[in-house]
Amino acid sequence: MAGFAAFHLLGSVLSERIHGRWQEVWLWLSSLEYAGWFIAYAAAVPYAGYLPATVLFAVALALRAGYRRPAALASAAASAGVIVLLFKTLLKVNLPAGRVYEVLPDGLRQIMLTYF
Repeated sequence: MAGFAAFHLLGSVLSERIHGRWQEVWLWLSSLEYAGWFIAYAAAVPYAGYLPATVLFAVALALRAGYRRPAALASAAASAGVIVLLFKTLLKVNLPAGRVYEVLPDGLRQIMLTYF
């Protein structure tokens, strides 16, 4: 793989400059933004909990993608809620609860820890 990378580097240095080349490079680099979104989401889950973080980031990513209609944002939030219910109840995946759940009343805290 390193050999092919070296050949690609050599070819790009020796080839003529193509108009619009840097636009494509910028497009590839801008896709790294979504890796940053994922890292922020993974960092927020232990504090906010799986349900609030998932809903918040689903709506935030919908806004970032350009969706502004309330129906689109509600669909993003509903999809996130369905994903949480699917993972926690049907698939029984143990996910971090979040520190925000510690301030809830006892009965509600138990429900949130079990199902959300």
